[in-house]
Amino acid sequence: MPLHRCFAALTIFLACTGHAAASTPQAWQELFAEAGRQCAAESGLLDAAALAQPIDLGDVVLVLVGGMWPQPHMKQAPAHLLCRYSKANGDTTVIELPADWRTQLR
Repeated sequence: MPLHRCFAALTIFLACTGHAAASTPQAWQELFAEAGRQCAAESGLLDAAALAQPIDLGDVVLVLVGGMWPQPHMKQAPAHLLCRYSKANGDTTVIELPADWRTQLR
């Protein structure tokens, strides 16, 4: 399944959390920047960064994070993680993308 379809399916599934109204475009930018920073830091990857525009799902923001695995045996192989950022308290949850999704990112 192509990555955009998997990501769209995940977005629809998680959209049940509700919708938020942005107060201003600047507020959205600040929220997405903070989510990207927190998720990159939580990932533990080398040179971690948000790879795409985060997705707002009401109570949470999804961020696709890319970087390199820091473990010596991984030899800085590319890594792609999905991060869930809570707007309420800034908590993050990071998961590794399934293998079939990662092949779409190459």
